[in-house]
Order: sequence, then structure tokens, then C-alpha cells
Amino acid sequence: MVSEWYLSRSSANPPVVGIGCRLNGNRLMSLTRLLTTICRAHPDRPALISSAGSLSFGALLRRADGIAGALRGRGVRRGDAVGVCLPRSVDSVVAVLGIMRAGGVYVPVDPAYPPDRQAMIAGDAGLRAAVVGRASGWTPEVPLIWADSGEEDGGEEAGGKDSGEDSGEDRLNILYTSGSTGRPKGVIGSRAAMLNRLEWGWSAFPSGAGEVMTHRSSLNFVDAGPEIF
Repeated sequence: MVSEWYLSRSSANPPVVGIGCRLNGNRLMSLTRLLTTICRAHPDRPALISSAGSLSFGALLRRADGIAGALRGRGVRRGDAVGVCLPRSVDSVVAVLGIMRAGGVYVPVDPAYPPDRQAMIAGDAGLRAAVVGRASGWTPEVPLIWADSGEEDGGEEAGGKDSGEDSGEDRLNILYTSGSTGRPKGVIGSRAAMLNRLEWGWSAFPSGAGEVMTHRSSLNFVDAGPEIF
């Protein structure tokens, strides 16, 4: 999603690992602001392609802001944990960006998990809300946002005044282990760590305009983040 931006600026303005990406001089850009800038810079280019069709960068940002606005309306604030109970899809990527735009921390919860596993993650992570599909089978009692509510044009204001104002040290996600050796444990990933991983990927495997990255991993798996971003 952001590799082209990196390639066009890498020589003059390299990323600052662990904080954000350098935009101009000493001005730093957070992960959320970087993604938002890309969407605004190329609104008509395809951002996501699936068997159901494609979604442009502009439409991605509008849908994500619809989710962000709905989350803020449920009381979600910067640093709050928000569940994502969706299969790998365009909707799940929209949900992740929407949660980030609202300042939240996304917590993947596989729709195939049994109710007690969903409830354990919801309670352990302290979910403030969850973005779910209408057939997700979600059972924990937290405020719900339907994934397709982002179909509405939320506009830039829907994301709230704090959209994109995160720092590199803010949490990005909480990924739960399989629990094969006991109770599943939540592992916190920071936005700084994701930028560090992305910078390495941009340097080691540079890509150009029009190239496609496959999103093959479940959101529960750590590689899903780099595949999306």
C-alpha cells in the first residue's frame, strides 16, 4: 500500500525507524498518516483487488472513515482495543484502517473461533467495541460496528479530530497465540515495529507502481500486517 511512496522518497527523506516516516526535513509521519497520505495522493488507483472487484485508494479511505466515525460514536478513543471478527477480505482491511483512523488498536478474532474463545479474547484484551460481519457469529457483549457500515461515505470528518495523530510508540494490534501450550496470550505490536518491518521490506524487496502484493495470511498471523501495508 505504501511501497511506492517509500521508493519515491527513500533517497532524500529516508524513514526514521521506530518513530515514523520523514516527510519534509524534520517533520515526521506516523504510520496512519502515511497510509492516509497515500490514499489522498492516489484516490483513483486500485488499492485492493479481490474476486468481488476492486477498491480504489479514495474509496478505501472513505469507507475506513465511515468505520472510524462509527467507532468514535461508540466511545472508542486513542489506545482502545477494538476487535475485528472478519475473514480475510476487503472488509477486514477496511476495518483495520478504520480502527487505526479512530486511534484504536485492532485485535483479530477469527469468526471460526468458538464462543468461549471469542469471549476470552474480548475480556483479556478489554475490547471497547468490535467490527464484525453480519454472519460472523459474534457472541461477546461489546458494542458492535457492522463491517459494511463503512460502505457509507464517512468523509474526512468521520475519522475524528485525532485521526492520523498517533505516534510510533502507540500500539497497532494485539495478536493472540494459538494456545497450544496453554491459555492463549496476547502479543502487542507497536506502530513503530510495523514501520521498522516495512522499511526492511521496501529496501530488500523494492516494488514499483502497478505491482501486486498478495494478502494470504489470516489477520491473526503476524505476517498479515506487512502484506496489507
